[in-house]
Amino acid sequence: MTLGFIGFVAQKTARALLTVLFIVTLVFFVLRLAGDPATVLLGPEATPDMIEELTVRLGLDQPLWRQYLAYLSNVLSGDFGSSFLHNRDALALVMEHVDATLLLSGAALAFALLIGVPLGVVSALHRGSAWDRAAMTFAVLGYCIPNFFLAVLLMLLLSIHWALLPTSGGGSLAHLVMPSITLGTASAAIIARFTRSAMLEVLGSRYMRAAEARDLPTVRLMVHHAFPNAAIPVVTVVGFMIGGMIGGSIVTETVFAWPGVGRLFVSSVANRDIPVVQVIVLLSGAAMVVTNLVIDILYGWLDPRIRLRRAAG
Repeated sequence: MTLGFIGFVAQKTARALLTVLFIVTLVFFVLRLAGDPATVLLGPEATPDMIEELTVRLGLDQPLWRQYLAYLSNVLSGDFGSSFLHNRDALALVMEHVDATLLLSGAALAFALLIGVPLGVVSALHRGSAWDRAAMTFAVLGYCIPNFFLAVLLMLLLSIHWALLPTSGGGSLAHLVMPSITLGTASAAIIARFTRSAMLEVLGSRYMRAAEARDLPTVRLMVHHAFPNAAIPVVTVVGFMIGGMIGGSIVTETVFAWPGVGRLFVSSVANRDIPVVQVIVLLSGAAMVVTNLVIDILYGWLDPRIRLRRAAG
């Protein structure tokens, strides 16, 4: 491991930490400017004295900058505060829902790969044909259709019309089918597009023409020569999707009443449960930042030209 690579890793890590600090700061101030949590928690029947008492107890009577410094100090020590609504440790409450979100994100990613990669390969191998046009039509539609519309459409067809799957909840694998399809469709479309572009670039390269000139079987050409090289940009896209799915499952979990972090986020926002919202946003942002950091480091390790260009810039 060279000093240049160590410096590259240190630079990327420092930027990642600054990004996380920016996320924490932005969320803290935006949430506190959005409304009075004490008023929301006590309801419209609360008296001014009751609101004032709860405001003092929650520490919301302090100046905003003092609340921020105290929160930042607590976060650095591992204390993310207590839920205003549930009177429990906010981090522990969120972690109880993380497993469900990770399960949904993993199933959605598996669906996206199983659909997107074959579509992209078939489209590239039959460029300009009906297969190609059909695959790219799916890619455009899959990317453009909003999550909530696709969710309602699946519920109407698979639950109400054909009665094949439950409409909501998370008690069995059957409950996982529609949410994973909803969350994974857009990602499958993106993967199909990237796979097609990468495969076309590889198929037109010199080493592929040389391999074809040796009369190698088509399956061997695809498995041993074309797809491994085409997979590099696809893996990069999938890496970015992992963090995005965790933070982007809010709509899907809400529509299907999936017991994950997204559904907890919606209820916490509605009730001004600031500590819980801050934990969820921080974890989602950290997932994206860590994913990007790992990809940058892997690319810098695999291709020294990348870290040299960025060091020069």
